Amino acid sequence: MIFTLEALQAKEGDCLLIHYGPDEPTGLMLIDGGPPGTFRRVLAPRLEELRPAVADAAVEIDLGMVSHIDADHIAGLLDLTRVLTEAKRDQRPPPYVLRRFWHNSLEAMIGDVSGPASLSRLASAASTSRPVPRATREDVSAVIASVPQGQRLADDLEFLLPANQAGVIASGHTLPLPDGPTLTVIGPDQEELAALREQWEREVPRDEDAEVAAYLDDSIPNLSSIVCLVEFEGKRILLTGDARGDHVLEGLERAGLLKGRRRTLSVDILKLPHHGSEHNVDQDFFDRIQARHYVISADGAHGNPEDETLTMLLASRPKDDKFTIWLTNRTGRKGLGPRLEAYLEAHPDRTWEMRFRDSDALSLRIDLGDPLTI
Repeated sequence: MIFTLEALQAKEGDCLLIHYGPDEPTGLMLIDGGPPGTFRRVLAPRLEELRPAVADAAVEIDLGMVSHIDADHIAGLLDLTRVLTEAKRDQRPPPYVLRRFWHNSLEAMIGDVSGPASLSRLASAASTSRPVPRATREDVSAVIASVPQGQRLADDLEFLLPANQAGVIASGHTLPLPDGPTLTVIGPDQEELAALREQWEREVPRDEDAEVAAYLDDSIPNLSSIVCLVEFEGKRILLTGDARGDHVLEGLERAGLLKGRRRTLSVDILKLPHHGSEHNVDQDFFDRIQARHYVISADGAHGNPEDETLTMLLASRPKDDKFTIWLTNRTGRKGLGPRLEAYLEAHPDRTWEMRFRDSDALSLRIDLGDPLTI
C-alpha cells in the first residue's frame, strides 16, 4: 500500500502532493501551489511525470486544496486553474482533471464584501503607492494582494467545477476519499468564523483601505487556514497551513483527539505551520503533537525556519528519541545554510536526523507505506 507525502520545491511557500492507493498510478491530492513561478518550475513538470502513458490522458487530482489566501500558497494553483480554464474554453483535452476542490475565499467566509471595502478597491490599493503604516507595509501589501487572488481562484473553480459546492470548509467537515484516506478538518472553527463575520460587519472601517487591510492581516490568515488530519491504513498526516499553533490544539481538542488521557497526539507526519516560524508555535504545541517526521517547506525567507522553532521541537522530545526533520532547502536566503550547519554542529550526538531535498530534485518524499517509484 502506498501513502506518500511529497513536498515540492516551493521556495518560501507550500506545495504538497499526497499519493495513496494499493499500487501505481495512485490516487492524488494537491495541497497548495506555492508562490509565483512554482507551477512552471516545479508543479507542472512533476504532474507531467505522473501522467499516464496513454494518448491525451489527464492527470487525475482527486482533491485539490488551498489552505488559505496567501500568495505563497495560492499563486501556483491559479496558474493551474488558468491552464484548465483555457483548455475548457478552447474545448481542448485538459492536462489535469480536478475531481473536487477545497477553498475558503474571503467572500465565502465573511459574506458580502462589496461596497467601500470591496475586493476591487483592495486590489487597486495593492497596485498603488497608497500610504500604509511603515511597520505593517510589507504584510498589509501581501494580504491586500492575496484577497483578489482568492476571488480569482473561486471564479475559476465555479467555471471548472460548478457542482463543487462544499461551502465553507471548517471543523467537523470530513471526507472519505474512495479507496483512499479519510480527511478530517480540524480548523477553522465555525464559531470563530461566525465571530469573524460579525466583527467584519460591526467594526471594519469602510473608508481607509490601509485600515481594512490591517484588519485582514491580523484576522484572516490566523483564522482561515484549513487544518486537516489525513488518515490512511493506520497512518496519520497533519496538515497545518499557516495556522496558529494554539488554534490547531483547540481544533484537535474539539475533535476529541486531545482529551482526557489523550493529552498528546501522535502522528506520522506533521507539516509545521507557517514554514517553521516561531510566531505560529510555542512549546505546548510541540509537547502535545509528536511526530515521526516533521516537514518544513522554507528557503530562509523571513528567517524561516527559525532556530527558536527547532529548539522548541527538540525540547519536546527525549534526548534519545529517533525522529526526522525534513527541509525542502538546505541552503537559501538570510544565511539559511550556515544557520542549519551550525545547528547540526551544536548537536553532535543527536539520535534524530535532519534530511533535505536533493538540490537537483523537484521534491522530497516521505513514504509511510510502499515506496513511490514514479
